[in-house]
Amino acid sequence: MSQSFAAEISRELFDKSDDVAYDNELEYGLSEAVVRRIWEQNDEPDWMLEHRLQCLKIYNETPMPKWGPDLSKLDLDKICYYAKPKGG
Repeated sequence: MSQSFAAEISRELFDKSDDVAYDNELEYGLSEAVVRRIWEQNDEPDWMLEHRLQCLKIYNETPMPKWGPDLSKLDLDKICYYAKPKGG
């Protein structure tokens, strides 16, 4: 894909948000408490909780990459990682 092709893509196609109402939103950031609340709210099996907790441990131990775009201003604690849409 050439640079000229990418320059022709209009950002208006992607710079939109949906009007979605949520039954609940969990607190911002990713923590064991958030993982456990997702598990409880979805009535998931125990093995899913254990898998997610193992993944959370890996996530917390993995440093931010030093290659690629500058991610220094990315604040992962200001992201809501789970929100359940109304009626969903």
